Amino acid sequence: LAEQVRELLARAQLLGFDEVALRRAAEAAGIGTWAALADFLGEYLDVLDASGVMDYSELIHRAVVLAADPGIADVLRRRYRAIYVDEYQDTNRSQYELMRLLTVHHSNVCVVGDSDQSIYAFRGADLRNITQFEDSFDAVTTIVLDQNYRSTQTILDAANAVIAKNENRKPKKLWTALGQGDKIVGYAADNAQQEAGWIANEIARIHTEEDVAYRDIAIMYRA
Repeated sequence: LAEQVRELLARAQLLGFDEVALRRAAEAAGIGTWAALADFLGEYLDVLDASGVMDYSELIHRAVVLAADPGIADVLRRRYRAIYVDEYQDTNRSQYELMRLLTVHHSNVCVVGDSDQSIYAFRGADLRNITQFEDSFDAVTTIVLDQNYRSTQTILDAANAVIAKNENRKPKKLWTALGQGDKIVGYAADNAQQEAGWIANEIARIHTEEDVAYRDIAIMYRA
């Protein structure tokens, strides 16, 4: 059983999960022991194989296995002579390994990402991919895109204050040419109904006191 666990863990790591992520996933799923986790992973992979299907992580895993073959790797490198990766902060180790296998001889790779926006560690994203990128390739050119075109400086100052507390980050200062803007108003509701009531009252106040038409008021939210 111990050998089975090691094999499953090794495969899971190739799929982009490290031991910490696996332990967290096991706890979240109510799987209390490594034996149960081994059974869970084994049954899941068996179902995939029996059904003749692959999930997204398995597609990446199989691609890594194929690209590790010298003959196949040579064909792929000639076909894909430049690699571009967006949202690089959200990639996992298997995606990184695939990129390395495809670019090991030419290093024609461009990645775009922001280490301060990495929020998918629970899904296997590895922040080291972006924080250590300059150490992974030779002659790297880094372009910092620190000008914001959507927010006022007040919003950016608040964001800067929050992300400054992130660990293992390279410092950057977000700025904008849009001006300082209004002060931030924060409201913490106890429930959805209270939140909706406050928003409705604010809309009514802005309409009445500031003579703003309802059609010019928008509610932006992120679920």
